[in-house]
Amino acid sequence: MPESEHLRNAPIVEALLDIQVTLPEKTLPGNLEALQRKLGGRYPAKQIRKNVQSELSFSPDTAPVAKASERFWGYQFSTADGKEVVQSRLEGYSFSRLQPYTDWEHFSSLAREGWREYAKLFKPVSVNRIALRYINRIPLPVPFSDITEYVLTAPRIAPGLSLTLKQFFFRAVTQDEKAKATVVITETVEETTTSSLHVPLIFDIDVFRVGSFPKEADKLWPLFSPLHDLKNRVFFESITPATLELLS
Repeated sequence: MPESEHLRNAPIVEALLDIQVTLPEKTLPGNLEALQRKLGGRYPAKQIRKNVQSELSFSPDTAPVAKASERFWGYQFSTADGKEVVQSRLEGYSFSRLQPYTDWEHFSSLAREGWREYAKLFKPVSVNRIALRYINRIPLPVPFSDITEYVLTAPRIAPGLSLTLKQFFFRAVTQDEKAKATVVITETVEETTTSSLHVPLIFDIDVFRVGSFPKEADKLWPLFSPLHDLKNRVFFESITPATLELLS
């Protein structure tokens, strides 16, 4: 099976490796910034990330009252060109690479380097979830009569309706028992002008496992290889020869 990163027109616009953890209760949110210094200046840009939560309360005697609150989430560090991003969070660590994506070995090596430092600094009590997510953007030539000319995992319109599919949002949550992993497949198409010769298909593959996993990088990292293999299998089994020709 070919590797998507070896395709001449590789469609990966973002690859993300994510590890969710439980940190010691004494961990101070501000300490998460230390990961940027430990990574030796590779990620000079820094952003504070917060979660915004909204709440709407009702009372029979008064108008609805909206409340919004912010909660510190962590830090995001990126390279000067913005192509590599590290997140240092209370809930975990992630590494992402934006287009152009090179190959799994390089991507995995950089992600592992960041995790080693995160684990040394913050000493997670447990690792609870590991995930890989690959977002692909595939320009499909138009017009076409059926989306399954290019991708087999997709919504279908009943033939008797004689309708043309123009926009869609498709999401399937599946389980691979062999890899003990959940696969979430999300697809949609981006809006384009009527004169465009292509319609961009967003093909998002999120593969993850939930459980109890080793904290040491040397023991944890081999668990990502089956997830990567599963991601590749989902991608290549889902596209048709016509799509493979567009990308090769």
